[in-house]
Amino acid sequence: MNHLTFPLLAFLGLLNTLAVAQTTCQEARSTGRHGHELRSSTASISDSIDLLHHRIELDLTRVDQGEIGGICSLRFAPRVNGVNTLPLDLLDLTVDSVKAGG
Repeated sequence: MNHLTFPLLAFLGLLNTLAVAQTTCQEARSTGRHGHELRSSTASISDSIDLLHHRIELDLTRVDQGEIGGICSLRFAPRVNGVNTLPLDLLDLTVDSVKAGG
């Protein structure tokens, strides 16, 4: 049972993060604060990118060795003109590939 503690806690933490992000997006849409232009140079990426869909598949079979794997698929659209990059904040995780368009 002890070997399931870390994966379960990691999964619950991920769910909590996604739930908070969803609430924030819903609040922005309902209050009309999601405009189509950047309001300042410090505006976050959520002001310029609309995340339409995301799917996260986690491989936790090697978590006991300090390793996780996964695939994250995103579909997004720019909310403002001139967006040509999508920063990915992955903390200290190693990314082995990024594919665009399929």
